[in-house]
This record gives sequence, structure tokens and C-alpha cells, in this order.
Amino acid sequence: MNQQAHTVMVDGVEYTFYRLSVRVLNKILARAVKVLGKSFIDNLDEDIGTNAGELAIKTVQLLADNLDEDMLDKTIVEILSATECTGKGLVKEKFDIIFDRKIIHMYKVVAEAFKYYFDDFFGEGSMLQDLQEMAQKFYQKKNADLENKKEDQNEKNES
Repeated sequence: MNQQAHTVMVDGVEYTFYRLSVRVLNKILARAVKVLGKSFIDNLDEDIGTNAGELAIKTVQLLADNLDEDMLDKTIVEILSATECTGKGLVKEKFDIIFDRKIIHMYKVVAEAFKYYFDDFFGEGSMLQDLQEMAQKFYQKKNADLENKKEDQNEKNES
């Protein structure tokens, strides 16, 4: 494969990600948005927090509630379809051999693939960052409005 490539080291194992079709990437992103997007929209009335740990816990809960196992498997296979594991070959041809008894390792590789392929969506200055900032402003305004209502109610009670 003499295409543009990106190499990463995961747990001491080298992986090279080659370019994927924009159509394939678009389908993967659409699946992720269907699962996560609807879940986050359904939970907009809850403050999911700005703390990374709280956000990670909420994301895992949303995934657990909404993720289809077949869709997850298909997405993982697709995102790694143009990935090579040094010394072992193409992941799509030796998936079960490369990740045998190493499921956490597999998810680390998948995370690296998402970072590489969707950097403009998830990275610095990205659409997701813009959405996070909008959500933070929304919750700050919501909390300020609640505080103002409490103060107004306290003033009425004192009168």
C-alpha cells in the first residue's frame, strides 16, 4: 500500500492506518452520530458535566443503552479495514489473530483510528469542540436562570 499513511504505537505494537474512502468514513460517522447524537439530544435536560470523567461515564451509559452489537462490530471492522499491523499484516485479513484475547488493545487501536480519520471532527478547533462549547454555554445560562428564579422566589417569600 503506497498511499498516505499514519503510523501509531499501541501497547508496543505498531499499526499503520492507510486512507479510507470518504464514503466509508461518512457511513462510520453517521452511525456514531445516530447512536451518540440521539442519546445526547435525549439527555439535553441533564447536565452531563464538563468534567472529562463525568462525560466519559455518561457516554458509556449512553452507548450501553443504545448501541447495537452488530453495528459496533461492523464499525470496528470498517474503521480498521485499511490498517496494517507490523509483522502480522492487514488487520482485515487477520483480525481474530491480531486481537486474540486482546479486546482492550483492540479498542485502543480503534480509538487511535478514530483520532486519525476524524481529527477535523473531534480534534482541536473541531465541530465537536464547538458543540461542547455551545452545550457549556447552554448549561451556564440554564444554571444562571435557575439561580435567578430561586432568588426571585426567596424575595417573594420574604415580602
